[in-house]
Amino acid sequence: ELALESPISQEKVAALQAPSPLNIFWWNTGWGLVSRKLIKAKIESENVLFQNIEDVIQGENPPSLFILGEHCPGTIAKSTKNLLNKIYPYSFELKKSNPHGSTLNGIWVFSVWPLKKISQKILETKYESGTDRTYLLLKVSHPDGDFFLSPVHFYNPWREIIKNTNFWDLPGVLGSQDNVNYAQIELHMKYLKEDVDFSKDRLIVIGDFNSLKNYWWITMTGYALFQQNLFDRGVTEITYPTLSSKKVDGDFPEIMIDHVFSTALIEGSTLVLPLKGSDHYPILFNATF
Repeated sequence: ELALESPISQEKVAALQAPSPLNIFWWNTGWGLVSRKLIKAKIESENVLFQNIEDVIQGENPPSLFILGEHCPGTIAKSTKNLLNKIYPYSFELKKSNPHGSTLNGIWVFSVWPLKKISQKILETKYESGTDRTYLLLKVSHPDGDFFLSPVHFYNPWREIIKNTNFWDLPGVLGSQDNVNYAQIELHMKYLKEDVDFSKDRLIVIGDFNSLKNYWWITMTGYALFQQNLFDRGVTEITYPTLSSKKVDGDFPEIMIDHVFSTALIEGSTLVLPLKGSDHYPILFNATF
């Protein structure tokens, strides 16, 4: 049984259970820290991150692709990892999305279909090298035709901005192109355009963009750049922070930073799922060709 932060709608239950030609589950796991803190604080008696991952992938119709972000070797239990490898015959692990960072900050993609790496480059900008991230492009061999997948986890500039900026100055600061998040997204978009024909190819970009959408009336420039070039597939609910995260890490403004974009040849809708286990809520993208 799923461990929930809040009641889950029938629409979301149906989306998790219904067969789909292509559905992609993304979850920034936050290294599994929230789950461990919930146990330490005696709010939970077992690791709800492990529980929810196992329940989702053992459902009647598990996601076609299951992606873990902000992942390190100790994030999930060995038994959970073994179950993922049993259900998904293909996988790709990017051990560090932050190539010059001091911590492992990986992305792990599990797939029911073959996948291969097309390109991997460092998103190196003028900002401190420890903030660098990775451009990753995979090709998935779907029965109805191949598609490109780019899972992302861009650097987070907004926490310090929100903490240290006067509220009335936020639109100008968050709306600026002079931040590491925009620089990485701009470079990522450049690489995508070199590798993918947006008018002819199927492409899905999914993950933690760390670029705010509709925070009050503010949308960050990184998100806006993706919106100008690809189709936003409809994250319309808060993805960070979770209710459990607030209990163990303190309060923080509720924001939308996990997104899904695609080219016109892939349509679909995205749901935010109220699952416990991380500081982020997972998202499920149900796609059609």
